[in-house]
Parts: sequence; C-alpha cells; structure tokens
Amino acid sequence: MTITTAEPRSASRPSRRHRTLAASAVAGAVALSLSLGVGAAQAGTAGTLSAGHVDTGFVALQTGSYKLTLGSNVDDNPSYADAYYTRGQVNATAAHNTPAYDFEVNSGAKHGSVWVIQDNLPDADADDAIFAGFAGAAEDKSQGSTRVARSLFAGGKIGADDHLIYKVNVDSGSAGTVGLDFSTAQANGEDVTSTGSSGAGYTVTFGLGNADDEEAFHVHPKWTFSAAGDYWIKVVASTDASGVTQSDPTYYHFHVDA
Repeated sequence: MTITTAEPRSASRPSRRHRTLAASAVAGAVALSLSLGVGAAQAGTAGTLSAGHVDTGFVALQTGSYKLTLGSNVDDNPSYADAYYTRGQVNATAAHNTPAYDFEVNSGAKHGSVWVIQDNLPDADADDAIFAGFAGAAEDKSQGSTRVARSLFAGGKIGADDHLIYKVNVDSGSAGTVGLDFSTAQANGEDVTSTGSSGAGYTVTFGLGNADDEEAFHVHPKWTFSAAGDYWIKVVASTDASGVTQSDPTYYHFHVDA
C-alpha cells in the first residue's frame, strides 16, 4: 500500500550534519559519498539517512530460503537515490558497532522537551526531519544487477490473509526511551495493531490485505525520542504464516541531534 498525503510532496533539505550525500550503484552495492560536519563516530561508515521518506524497518525474504530478513528501503525521496539496504549494511549488532548506514533525527524535530519523527510527510518536511516507517517487500529487491532479497509473497508461503509481527525494543545503552504511536495510521484505515510502551517495547502486527505491486504493507508511526543522543532500536520480524522463519535481530542506530 502506498502512503498518500493531502498536499504535494515538498523537497527535503539535506541534514545539518551531513550536507553532501550522493548515491550510486557500484559493483552491485550502494555506495554513498559523505561529508561530515562533526564526530564521525555518530555517522554510518558509508552514509547517514536524515531526510525524506525512508522505510527504516523493511522486511523481505532472504534469497534461497523462507527466512525473514530486515533491512531498509529508500524510495520517492528527493534527498537520496532509490536504494535498498541489506541487514548487513544497517545492522549495528548487539555490540553497537557503527553500521554502514544509520539514521539521524535533526534538531528541527525537537518539540518542547522531546524529538518527534512525524507520522505524515508534510510535517516531517516542515521539521527538516526524516520520515521513517515500516514496510514489507511485495517485489524482489536488488543492488545493481544482484538480487539481494525476495518478495514476502515469493513461493506462496505468505499470503494476503497473513500478518507480519515486529518486536521493537530500545536496547540498553541508548540515550532514552522511544515511543511509537500508530493511532493516525489506524484512523486512516491501515491494518495495524500495537501493544506495549516506550519503556517495555512494542509488539506491532501488520496486515497484508492491502498489498500493492511494491509493498506488502507500509505504515508510518509517530516516533517520540525522550532525549538527544544515540539509540539502538532492536527489531525482530516474524509471521503467523507457517513454514517461515523469523528474522535475526537487527539493531538500527539513530542519532538524535541536540
């Protein structure tokens, strides 16, 4: 399903920390050139995503198996070229290593004492901030000419009546808590339910009944970060379809600017 907005998509400005980020396909992998304004330890080794539409928690099937895999997907984003990032490129691991690609919440997203990733693109653009969401593949994903992940529907084990379930937790060592609010998505008719809290973590269930040609589901919640600093958000994806193995944990590194 494709997220639509009530007004035209506005051009997102580059990050305050990362003024240059150009994408190209090189030898079947996505390569980014990056100019850093401050501490490199806060940025991905190859690039940082900080503006426009990004499906941060993007689930697909591994190539050659019926195991789920988490990565990230960028499309319809004026700041970056369309690209799919594999788990190996975005996973900070339980050791909180620096991944190739991470995510930044710009200082424009600060509202009062918290930082907010908005649940709609116009408000995210007004904050000069990333528009981060969750989605699943309804088509194979490639880097260059190499297929690196498969559609969730490949092989027919997962169907439109099934669900994807995400376990989302903020890992220890993070700067604060992260709240996820799906109420706007639910009000707009999205097939999503969520239980949990910013302290205990969330279990989020996504229905696949409104799948389109590109995405099996597509939802953007409101994210609320309680403090500036670094966060490692652990996500595990599973499904209620039989014969499909849950994903390995993936740790997404967010940096929240003061």
